[in-house]
Amino acid sequence: MFEWGSGGSTLFLLQRAAEVWTVEHDEEWFRNVQKSVAAQGYHQWKGQLILPSAKETDQSLVSNPADWTHYYSGCNTLQNRSMRDYVNSIEQHDDASFDIIMVDGRARPSCLFHAWRKLKPNGLLFLDNAEVDYYGPIGELLTQHSEEYLAFAGAGPYVSSFWLTCAWRRPNTLAELPSEFSYTSREEIYE
Repeated sequence: MFEWGSGGSTLFLLQRAAEVWTVEHDEEWFRNVQKSVAAQGYHQWKGQLILPSAKETDQSLVSNPADWTHYYSGCNTLQNRSMRDYVNSIEQHDDASFDIIMVDGRARPSCLFHAWRKLKPNGLLFLDNAEVDYYGPIGELLTQHSEEYLAFAGAGPYVSSFWLTCAWRRPNTLAELPSEFSYTSREEIYE
């Protein structure tokens, strides 16, 4: 399995998976997870720290985190940073390599787009915090191309609201997702 963003899910998955590949962007958090993994004695973890890089586009352009071709995060502390290397880390793996891919890190629309080809047929792609408005366009695209769509709502830590986790099952065919981008807010989608 592969995940963008490490933490409790990493430890949970390591109890169940033969191999877990994790990419993290936050150095301090990565070191904490690394210590926890070592303390638990897990040897099947392939953790990788990839720091954000300088913004690649014209500084006058507004970064659109909904556009999976931009590689940006909606996080205020990362506004002038590119997550391209972080997202592209999955490209070192062959297509159809993973049974499960979890997206719980930064630049999630870009991660979701890159993840699709890397899933095995019938593999599951998970998105945590799917209630975020600008995840809507890529979520709709995945729903159109998936074998099955699942949504789970529940309480999340540190907040008083419910979070949404979505999952898409990849069909047996390995067709590409369309690469063109057109942002539509969730309000427009559901009108």
